[in-house]
Amino acid sequence: MKAQLRFWSLFLVIYLLGSVNAENIEWMSFNDAVVKAKKENKHILVDFYTDWCGWCKKLDSEVYSKKEIINFLSDNFVAVKLNPEKEGEVTFQGKKFKYSEFAQAAGVTGYPATGFFAPNSDFLQVVPGYIPAEQFTSLLKYFDDEKYKLLGYQDYFIYDKFNSLVLNNPENAEINFVLGFFEHNVLNNSSKAIKYYKTAAEKGKIAGAYAGLSQIAEANKNTKNKEMWMKKAVAAGYKDENSVKDKLIEIIKKHMKE
Repeated sequence: MKAQLRFWSLFLVIYLLGSVNAENIEWMSFNDAVVKAKKENKHILVDFYTDWCGWCKKLDSEVYSKKEIINFLSDNFVAVKLNPEKEGEVTFQGKKFKYSEFAQAAGVTGYPATGFFAPNSDFLQVVPGYIPAEQFTSLLKYFDDEKYKLLGYQDYFIYDKFNSLVLNNPENAEINFVLGFFEHNVLNNSSKAIKYYKTAAEKGKIAGAYAGLSQIAEANKNTKNKEMWMKKAVAAGYKDENSVKDKLIEIIKKHMKE
């Protein structure tokens, strides 16, 4: 009985330790972050700020204080706070930089600015300005999932938004059309594109969805399906690729407000 109690006590301790969420972001120096990032294979986030910057304080109070952001950063990133107006030095790719020189080299022109570095400490990008919490979460996912290798952040923000929308509206033709377009033309994932395009075609008879399916069939050298889908595209109002892009922009602007 005592052995059994000890077992359950140990199990409870392990469970509780494993389920504890971080209460605060663990900020560290850039030099320490480089070592930790390489060891743990995590990207580095650098918060470039100044003491007088009001938007920097807003970023701290409204974004870095959010529980979901604290937890995501703690699990997937190594976080650095760096004030270029203070004395200090970082070592980057074998060279020493003053804080101000490092910020300038990273392309920081105003505050706040958020810098991202790969796990091997290669510089990736600086995103300027204050970013609201919802967009900041998307930004973190963009770098953590290494989507920066495939598309720009603004495009990813749209893609991520529509992935969220489709969860509650799985049969919405417009949402499926936008996701199909991204998978087809940006991410080169034909199987996902077909799934989204077919839903958009079935539920909304969207001409661009039929045209997309025709293009995929052509790429797969399936002449019969290529012609079949194109006939349906024309019947649904397809004119040319410009008309598809115009429809895409119209739908994106409509749903980004949701």
